[in-house]
Amino acid sequence: MKFVFSEIARQTLRDIILYYRDIDRQYVDGGSHLAEQVYLDVNNAIGRLLLFPQQGTLFDKTERVYRLNLNFNLGLFYVFDEKFVKVVAIVDLRRDVSQYKALIQKSDKL
Repeated sequence: MKFVFSEIARQTLRDIILYYRDIDRQYVDGGSHLAEQVYLDVNNAIGRLLLFPQQGTLFDKTERVYRLNLNFNLGLFYVFDEKFVKVVAIVDLRRDVSQYKALIQKSDKL
């Protein structure tokens, strides 16, 4: 099984990592490696999904979109079939997730 990122998910992950890199530089003098921790958390989640893609919670039954909760209040939204796991969005779960539903559905095709 292989994984792919939608362009939306790729850009969001990039923005999140840059955000935590800035926080690390500005407020904790680079010692906490927050950006690295976010990257590793996403990377580890993808590794687990490749082995057990059903582990997430079904977010949208119609579109078969699943959600896996990560650290840093992030949710990884994905779809899968027998060959691929596709990350369609990475969302800050402190926000109203329903506002992302249309965006997620646009990106969920494998």
